Amino acid sequence: MKSTTTITKNVGTHPAERAVFQFIRYLLDSGLDAKQLERWVTSALRVNRAGRKRGGAAEKIEIYALSSALSRWHRDRRYLDDHARPRAIPLRGTAPSIEALLRAAVGGRAAAAVLPRIGKWRLLAPAGKGLYRPRQRNLHLKGSDPARLALHADALWHCLQTMHRNLRKSPGERLLARHAAVRDLPATELDAFNRFSKRQAQIFLESIDDWLEGRVTRTTAKSRKGRRTAMAGVYTYAVWDERMIEP
Repeated sequence: MKSTTTITKNVGTHPAERAVFQFIRYLLDSGLDAKQLERWVTSALRVNRAGRKRGGAAEKIEIYALSSALSRWHRDRRYLDDHARPRAIPLRGTAPSIEALLRAAVGGRAAAAVLPRIGKWRLLAPAGKGLYRPRQRNLHLKGSDPARLALHADALWHCLQTMHRNLRKSPGERLLARHAAVRDLPATELDAFNRFSKRQAQIFLESIDDWLEGRVTRTTAKSRKGRRTAMAGVYTYAVWDERMIEP
Protein backbone atom coordinates (compact mmCIF):
# COMPACT_ATOMS: atom_id res chain seq x y z
CA MET A 1 0.00 0.00 0.00
CA LYS A 2 1.28 3.47 -0.86
CA SER A 3 1.93 5.82 2.03
CA THR A 4 -0.27 8.89 2.55
CA THR A 5 2.65 11.16 1.69
CA THR A 6 3.30 9.33 -1.60
CA ILE A 7 -0.36 9.45 -2.59
CA THR A 8 -0.93 13.11 -1.79
CA LYS A 9 2.16 14.16 -3.76
CA ASN A 10 0.13 13.40 -6.90
CA VAL A 11 -2.67 15.78 -5.87
CA GLY A 12 -2.77 19.35 -7.16
CA THR A 13 -2.62 22.44 -4.95
CA HIS A 14 -6.07 23.81 -5.83
CA PRO A 15 -8.26 23.52 -2.67
CA ALA A 16 -11.24 22.14 -4.62
CA GLU A 17 -9.11 19.44 -6.28
CA ARG A 18 -7.72 18.39 -2.91
CA ALA A 19 -11.22 18.27 -1.42
CA VAL A 20 -12.50 16.05 -4.26
CA PHE A 21 -9.48 13.77 -3.88
CA GLN A 22 -9.94 13.41 -0.12
CA PHE A 23 -13.69 12.78 -0.39
CA ILE A 24 -13.25 10.01 -2.96
CA ARG A 25 -10.47 8.47 -0.92
CA TYR A 26 -12.63 8.50 2.20
CA LEU A 27 -15.56 6.83 0.39
CA LEU A 28 -13.35 4.13 -1.10
CA ASP A 29 -11.72 3.39 2.25
CA SER A 30 -15.19 3.20 3.80
CA GLY A 31 -15.93 0.24 1.50
CA LEU A 32 -17.83 1.84 -1.38
CA ASP A 33 -17.42 0.08 -4.72
CA ALA A 34 -15.21 2.09 -7.11
CA LYS A 35 -17.40 1.45 -10.16
CA GLN A 36 -20.52 2.56 -8.31
CA LEU A 37 -18.72 5.70 -7.13
CA GLU A 38 -17.61 6.45 -10.69
CA ARG A 39 -21.22 6.23 -11.91
CA TRP A 40 -22.40 8.58 -9.16
CA VAL A 41 -19.65 11.11 -9.85
CA THR A 42 -20.39 11.07 -13.58
CA SER A 43 -24.10 11.55 -12.94
CA ALA A 44 -23.47 14.40 -10.46
CA LEU A 45 -21.22 16.19 -12.96
CA ARG A 46 -23.83 15.88 -15.70
CA VAL A 47 -26.62 17.29 -13.52
CA ASN A 48 -24.58 20.15 -12.04
CA ARG A 49 -22.96 21.15 -15.33
CA ALA A 50 -26.31 21.90 -16.96
CA GLY A 51 -26.91 25.64 -17.28
CA ARG A 52 -23.70 26.62 -15.52
CA LYS A 53 -21.05 28.91 -16.92
CA ARG A 54 -17.45 28.01 -16.57
CA GLY A 55 -15.88 29.82 -13.64
CA GLY A 56 -12.33 31.03 -13.20
CA ALA A 57 -9.78 29.45 -10.92
CA ALA A 58 -10.00 30.43 -7.29
CA GLU A 59 -7.85 33.40 -6.47
CA LYS A 60 -4.66 32.45 -4.69
CA ILE A 61 -4.57 34.48 -1.50
CA GLU A 62 -3.02 34.14 1.91
CA ILE A 63 -6.14 32.97 3.78
CA TYR A 64 -4.23 32.14 6.91
CA ALA A 65 -2.38 35.45 6.77
CA LEU A 66 -5.69 37.34 6.93
CA SER A 67 -6.94 35.09 9.73
CA SER A 68 -3.73 35.53 11.72
CA ALA A 69 -3.74 39.30 11.20
CA LEU A 70 -7.32 39.64 12.46
CA SER A 71 -6.56 37.46 15.48
CA ARG A 72 -3.42 39.38 16.38
CA TRP A 73 -5.28 42.68 16.08
CA HIS A 74 -7.57 41.44 18.86
CA ARG A 75 -4.77 40.07 21.07
CA ASP A 76 -1.57 42.09 20.73
CA ARG A 77 -1.41 44.85 23.37
CA ARG A 78 0.06 47.29 20.86
CA TYR A 79 -3.17 47.01 18.88
CA LEU A 80 -5.61 47.32 21.81
CA ASP A 81 -7.06 50.42 23.47
CA ASP A 82 -7.54 50.99 27.20
CA HIS A 83 -10.71 48.87 27.09
CA ALA A 84 -8.91 45.92 25.43
CA ARG A 85 -10.70 46.58 22.14
CA PRO A 86 -8.95 46.74 18.75
CA ARG A 87 -7.46 50.18 18.13
CA ALA A 88 -8.09 52.13 14.95
CA ILE A 89 -4.88 51.87 12.90
CA PRO A 90 -3.63 53.02 9.48
CA LEU A 91 -3.52 50.77 6.44
CA ARG A 92 0.21 51.19 5.76
CA GLY A 93 3.36 51.91 7.70
CA THR A 94 5.24 50.56 10.67
CA ALA A 95 3.50 48.85 13.59
CA PRO A 96 0.83 49.34 14.60
CA SER A 97 -0.67 49.14 11.10
CA ILE A 98 -2.56 46.63 8.96
CA GLU A 99 0.49 46.28 6.74
CA ALA A 100 2.60 45.41 9.80
CA LEU A 101 0.03 42.77 10.89
CA LEU A 102 0.25 41.09 7.49
CA ARG A 103 4.05 41.31 7.41
CA ALA A 104 4.22 39.58 10.81
CA ALA A 105 2.05 36.77 9.46
CA VAL A 106 3.56 36.08 6.02
CA GLY A 107 6.49 38.40 5.41
CA GLY A 108 6.86 41.58 3.38
CA ARG A 109 6.46 40.25 -0.17
CA ALA A 110 3.23 38.32 0.50
CA ALA A 111 1.86 41.19 2.60
CA ALA A 112 2.44 43.61 -0.28
CA ALA A 113 0.39 41.34 -2.57
CA VAL A 114 -2.53 40.99 -0.15
CA LEU A 115 -2.75 44.60 1.05
CA PRO A 116 -4.13 46.22 -2.18
CA ARG A 117 -6.99 43.67 -2.29
CA ILE A 118 -8.00 43.74 1.35
CA GLY A 119 -10.63 46.44 0.79
CA LYS A 120 -12.88 44.31 -1.42
CA TRP A 121 -13.23 41.65 1.28
CA ARG A 122 -14.89 44.20 3.61
CA LEU A 123 -12.82 43.17 6.60
CA LEU A 124 -12.22 46.79 7.66
CA ALA A 125 -14.49 49.55 8.98
CA PRO A 126 -13.36 53.15 8.39
CA ALA A 127 -12.75 55.00 11.66
CA GLY A 128 -11.87 58.43 10.26
CA LYS A 129 -8.57 60.19 9.59
CA GLY A 130 -7.31 57.31 7.45
CA LEU A 131 -7.69 54.76 10.27
CA TYR A 132 -9.55 51.44 10.31
CA ARG A 133 -10.99 48.92 12.76
CA PRO A 134 -11.71 45.22 12.10
CA ARG A 135 -15.29 44.23 11.30
CA GLN A 136 -14.72 40.69 12.59
CA ARG A 137 -12.33 38.63 14.67
CA ASN A 138 -12.42 35.38 12.74
CA LEU A 139 -12.07 35.43 8.96
CA HIS A 140 -15.44 35.24 7.21
CA LEU A 141 -15.52 36.25 3.56
CA LYS A 142 -18.96 37.07 2.15
CA GLY A 143 -20.61 36.49 -1.23
CA SER A 144 -19.23 34.34 -4.04
CA ASP A 145 -15.73 35.82 -4.08
CA PRO A 146 -13.20 33.23 -5.32
CA ALA A 147 -11.29 33.65 -2.06
CA ARG A 148 -14.40 32.62 -0.11
CA LEU A 149 -14.93 29.58 -2.31
CA ALA A 150 -11.27 28.62 -1.85
CA LEU A 151 -11.64 28.96 1.92
CA HIS A 152 -14.63 26.59 1.99
CA ALA A 153 -12.92 24.10 -0.33
CA ASP A 154 -9.91 24.15 1.99
CA ALA A 155 -12.18 23.58 5.00
CA LEU A 156 -13.82 20.62 3.24
CA TRP A 157 -10.39 19.16 2.44
CA HIS A 158 -9.30 19.35 6.09
CA CYS A 159 -12.60 18.01 7.46
CA LEU A 160 -12.43 15.03 5.12
CA GLN A 161 -8.82 14.46 6.18
CA THR A 162 -10.01 14.27 9.79
CA MET A 163 -12.75 11.80 8.87
CA HIS A 164 -10.25 9.64 7.00
CA ARG A 165 -7.70 9.84 9.81
CA ASN A 166 -10.29 8.83 12.40
CA LEU A 167 -11.12 5.68 10.42
CA ARG A 168 -7.56 4.44 10.85
CA LYS A 169 -6.48 5.73 14.26
CA SER A 170 -7.06 4.42 17.78
CA PRO A 171 -9.58 6.36 19.92
CA GLY A 172 -6.86 8.28 21.73
CA GLU A 173 -5.33 9.49 18.45
CA ARG A 174 -8.55 10.58 16.77
CA LEU A 175 -9.24 14.27 16.24
CA LEU A 176 -12.35 16.12 17.38
CA ALA A 177 -15.44 14.96 15.48
CA ARG A 178 -18.68 15.65 17.34
CA HIS A 179 -22.16 16.80 16.44
CA ALA A 180 -25.45 17.70 18.11
CA ALA A 181 -28.67 17.50 16.09
CA VAL A 182 -32.39 16.74 16.30
CA ARG A 183 -34.79 15.69 13.54
CA ASP A 184 -37.93 17.47 14.73
CA LEU A 185 -37.04 21.10 15.55
CA PRO A 186 -40.06 23.33 14.76
CA ALA A 187 -39.38 25.35 11.62
CA THR A 188 -40.34 28.50 13.56
CA GLU A 189 -37.22 27.99 15.71
CA LEU A 190 -34.71 27.91 12.84
CA ASP A 191 -33.87 31.62 12.97
CA ALA A 192 -33.38 31.43 16.73
CA PHE A 193 -31.15 28.37 16.29
CA ASN A 194 -29.10 30.26 13.71
CA ARG A 195 -28.50 33.18 16.09
CA PHE A 196 -27.80 30.97 19.09
CA SER A 197 -25.35 28.68 17.28
CA LYS A 198 -23.42 31.67 15.92
CA ARG A 199 -23.03 33.20 19.39
CA GLN A 200 -21.87 29.93 20.94
CA ALA A 201 -19.53 29.12 18.06
CA GLN A 202 -17.92 32.56 18.31
CA ILE A 203 -17.15 32.01 22.00
CA PHE A 204 -15.71 28.57 21.24
CA LEU A 205 -13.62 29.80 18.31
CA GLU A 206 -12.18 32.69 20.29
CA SER A 207 -11.04 30.27 22.99
CA ILE A 208 -9.43 27.98 20.41
CA ASP A 209 -7.86 30.95 18.65
CA ASP A 210 -6.34 32.27 21.90
CA TRP A 211 -4.89 28.84 22.70
CA LEU A 212 -3.39 28.40 19.22
CA GLU A 213 -1.99 31.90 18.83
CA GLY A 214 -0.47 31.70 22.31
CA ARG A 215 1.66 28.75 21.17
CA VAL A 216 2.75 30.07 17.77
CA THR A 217 6.31 31.36 17.63
CA ARG A 218 6.79 34.16 15.10
CA THR A 219 9.78 33.24 12.98
CA THR A 220 11.64 34.30 9.88
CA ALA A 221 12.12 32.06 6.85
CA LYS A 222 15.72 31.44 7.97
CA SER A 223 14.80 30.43 11.52
CA ARG A 224 12.04 28.08 10.27
CA LYS A 225 14.56 25.75 8.62
CA GLY A 226 14.67 22.42 10.42
CA ARG A 227 11.64 23.20 12.61
CA ARG A 228 8.61 20.90 12.42
CA THR A 229 5.29 22.74 12.34
CA ALA A 230 1.76 21.82 11.29
CA MET A 231 -1.50 23.47 10.37
CA ALA A 232 -3.98 22.92 13.21
CA GLY A 233 -7.41 24.35 13.82
CA VAL A 234 -11.15 23.86 14.20
CA TYR A 235 -13.98 24.57 11.73
CA THR A 236 -17.57 25.11 12.85
CA TYR A 237 -20.66 24.81 10.62
CA ALA A 238 -24.32 24.72 11.55
CA VAL A 239 -26.66 22.58 9.44
CA TRP A 240 -30.31 22.18 8.73
CA ASP A 241 -32.04 20.04 6.15
CA GLU A 242 -34.80 21.90 4.33
CA ARG A 243 -36.27 18.61 3.11
CA MET A 244 -37.18 17.83 6.71
CA ILE A 245 -39.37 20.95 7.14
CA GLU A 246 -41.80 20.28 4.30
CA PRO A 247 -45.40 20.06 5.60
